[in-house]
Amino acid sequence: MRLGWRAGVAVVAIAARLDAQTVRVTVVTDGERIPIAGAIVSLRSAAGVTVRRGLTNEGGRLVLRAPSGGSYLLRADRIGFRGVDSVPVVVPDTGAVAIELPMPNVPVILAELKVRGSTSCAGDPATSTATADLWSEIRKALDATSLAKRSGLTFVMALWRRELNDELDTKKETVDTVETDVTRPFFASSAEELAAQGYIVPNGKGTTFLGPDEEVLLSPSFLATHCFSLNRRTVKGNLQVGLRFEPTRDRKLPDIAGTLWVDADRRELREVEFLYRNVPRSVPKDGLAGKVEFAVLPEGWWIVNRWNIRMPKVQEVRVMSGSVSPVDLTRRSFLNGYTEDGGGIVSVKRP
Repeated sequence: MRLGWRAGVAVVAIAARLDAQTVRVTVVTDGERIPIAGAIVSLRSAAGVTVRRGLTNEGGRLVLRAPSGGSYLLRADRIGFRGVDSVPVVVPDTGAVAIELPMPNVPVILAELKVRGSTSCAGDPATSTATADLWSEIRKALDATSLAKRSGLTFVMALWRRELNDELDTKKETVDTVETDVTRPFFASSAEELAAQGYIVPNGKGTTFLGPDEEVLLSPSFLATHCFSLNRRTVKGNLQVGLRFEPTRDRKLPDIAGTLWVDADRRELREVEFLYRNVPRSVPKDGLAGKVEFAVLPEGWWIVNRWNIRMPKVQEVRVMSGSVSPVDLTRRSFLNGYTEDGGGIVSVKRP
């Protein structure tokens, strides 16, 4: 009897400590109070500094732990809709506080963005009046993708390598299926490395072609080395608006230029297409391209759903320049097709 009583006290004490400085948030629609899945909730200090962030689940719920007791603000963002800030919330030193945060059903209208055909290219897309609204929606999707990596998801992925001819027809394909819980479904260098070394890196075995993930696209170094403008296209009858990016004029390292495409009606990020710029002379420029596609799960989590990079296959030959002497042999390179590395999510296992 005594042993059982002591165990019960220990469990209660642990539960109390785990519950300390906890904010339990429920995000719902304003009026109807329908739970909102996939809302990005930020816990901010009184000075406006974000100290914790997370995604609401299918019930619109999320638990955030404050670093200490005190007064905080909550910010909820929802893809395609205007965000909302809470009144100050007092988090106790012990115990938890529960907050219901209604979000207004005020959609962001992207179809009315004016797309100009000029070559003007602005700096930070968040501060330009032409691109601020579009970048805000793109940033929400990229943030949600980054946060979903910490949700304990397990991916079953199909990884492929394709050998293509000069006409981009597939000559050979190998596919492997793997299961992984890595935070990134594909390898990507850090934003700092890409800014310092570029996106095309020679090595002892050849040349490595690199592409961006959501962490890179959100990084200050990417925003500082690229300029931005608007684009527009129609895909299967659906209007898409795009945030086009180009390396800044002073950027000399191999880099990428492309577009982040957003569905104008649903305000959802669809894909990032990119080409390579400032390509070294030894690398053929034609056909170099990549793509990263995004998808949203029923729980509101965003994931990178599909990706690929197409790289040139360069073959070297020795050519005689009119003499049989070996010293007159010169090396020449020519394009011998392409290699495409890519992958896609077959299924997702929830935590």
